[in-house]
Amino acid sequence: PLIVAVFTVLGARRIANAGVLARKAAGIETLGQVTALCVDKTGTLTENRMSVAASWSWFGVDRLDLLAAGSLACPPQTADPMESALRRAASNAGQGWTLVRTWPFDRELLAAGALYRSSEGRFRLVVKGAPERVAAMAAVTDPTWRTEVARFARDGWRVLAVGQAETHGELHRLQDAPLHMLGLIALADPLRASAPGAIAQC
Repeated sequence: PLIVAVFTVLGARRIANAGVLARKAAGIETLGQVTALCVDKTGTLTENRMSVAASWSWFGVDRLDLLAAGSLACPPQTADPMESALRRAASNAGQGWTLVRTWPFDRELLAAGALYRSSEGRFRLVVKGAPERVAAMAAVTDPTWRTEVARFARDGWRVLAVGQAETHGELHRLQDAPLHMLGLIALADPLRASAPGAIAQC
């Protein structure tokens, strides 16, 4: 018991020298066991001002078509910075298409989407989400997209995959349509100027 008490006091003195007041011994013991500090990135280390930084189109897909599909997969009215960035990147998307229904982000599917109908009565499903999930929904076997995801991720960008499908009518689930992968969209969020100093101080 004496050794435990002495080491706890020594720990309290060390963190007090760093300007931290410990009110409970359990707090000192917990801090002493920390080996990694994990923090939220978006809005904490970054400015939460997202913008489209880059894109990679699947073979033969036009970049503007990719951005338009990514924009259409977002709700018409959104406060989400990522979806707002996609909307800004293709502000003219959706002309000639009427929104039928939307699927909000599904935490199990890791994707969201929307179904549109044209004036001629054609239906178009657009989906955005985690690259591995969209690739699986589109039954993609070519691993090229994984290389591009890794390249974008090295720059600290958030990477979304976009897909679409022509359907014969309304759908109940996103998974019910034969999806075709269009490509990847990378979004950047500027780092806060104070972030490096805050991490160094920690």
